[in-house]
Amino acid sequence: MNNKTLKDNLFYILAALVLFGVAIFGSYMLSSYTKQMYIEENKEKVIGSYNTVYNQYKKLADIVFNTKINTDEVREIFKDAQSSTNKDQVRNRLLEKLQPMYELLKDQNIRQLHFHLKDNDSFLRFHKPEKFGDNLTNIRSTVAYVNKNKKPIDSFEEGRVYNGFRFVYPLFYN
Repeated sequence: MNNKTLKDNLFYILAALVLFGVAIFGSYMLSSYTKQMYIEENKEKVIGSYNTVYNQYKKLADIVFNTKINTDEVREIFKDAQSSTNKDQVRNRLLEKLQPMYELLKDQNIRQLHFHLKDNDSFLRFHKPEKFGDNLTNIRSTVAYVNKNKKPIDSFEEGRVYNGFRFVYPLFYN
C-alpha cells in the first residue's frame, strides 16, 4: 500500500469517526431535549393536579371548621380544656360531640382531627384518643405558628405516620 492510499484511508476513517461522533452527540442532545420537554409538560400537569387536590381539601377543611368546629357549643366545651382540673371529662365531651362528624371525614380520606392547647400540648387526637399531653412545639411548626400568631395556616407536612395536608385553625372563646 502506498503512502497516498494510507493517507486517504486515514482521512476517510477520521471523517467517519467525526461524523459518527457528531451523530452520537446530536442523538444525545435530541434525547435530552425530548426528555426535558416531557418533564416540563408533566410537571405542569402534576402541579395542576396537586393544586386541585390541595384546594379541595382546603375547602373541605374550611367548611368543617366553620360549620362544625368553630361553633358556640364546641368552643364552650373546649374553653375548659386549658384550665379544667378534669381534662378527661372535657376530652370525652369533645370526642362525643365530634366523633360522628370525624367518622364521616374518614370516608373523605381525612385521617386526623386533632385539638391542641395554647402551649402546643396535644389535647385530643380523634384517630388515637388515648394519646394526649405530649408537646408538639418541635414537631408541628404549624401548631406552634397558629398558637403564637392566632391565625390559621395550611401546608403539606411530614408526619410521624402520614405525610399530608395540614389545616390548622385557632379556636377562640369570646
